[in-house]
Amino acid sequence: MFPTLFRIGHFPISTYGVVVALAVFAAGWVAARAFRERSLDGDDAWSLLVYGLIGGFVGAKLYYFLLPCDPTVLVSRGGFVWYGGFIGGAVAVLFGVLHKRLPLGVVSDALAPALALGHGIGHVGCFFSGDSSGLPSALPWAVAFPRGAPPSTAGA
Repeated sequence: MFPTLFRIGHFPISTYGVVVALAVFAAGWVAARAFRERSLDGDDAWSLLVYGLIGGFVGAKLYYFLLPCDPTVLVSRGGFVWYGGFIGGAVAVLFGVLHKRLPLGVVSDALAPALALGHGIGHVGCFFSGDSSGLPSALPWAVAFPRGAPPSTAGA
């Protein structure tokens, strides 16, 4: 695992954060292109991305807070749950679509590949942070952990 990419002073820059930023830009680029292909304004895709990011991060944190009901998790660096992020992001993007009076069906079709790409790239960041290592496997393409699998936070 490679959770910290580098440090700026005492502040660690996490591999997860950098990979998630790459996921956001890749998803935004795909969404903007899909919008233009459907005769929509590509700038609206980037605006909806901001809605989704804000709603997603708030939803992910709130969902994580609801699991143990511990208020200290709200100010920690970790503790983002994908389901909460998806729900919060979807609600925020729906708000943005309605606010901008965009056609919901067309926008949904345009955003689906971008959402899948962003989630896929972001999940690589989870792996680098020591999360989501998966089940043990003997397949030839499985990842080997010579010093044992990373500790899991599942059920914590």
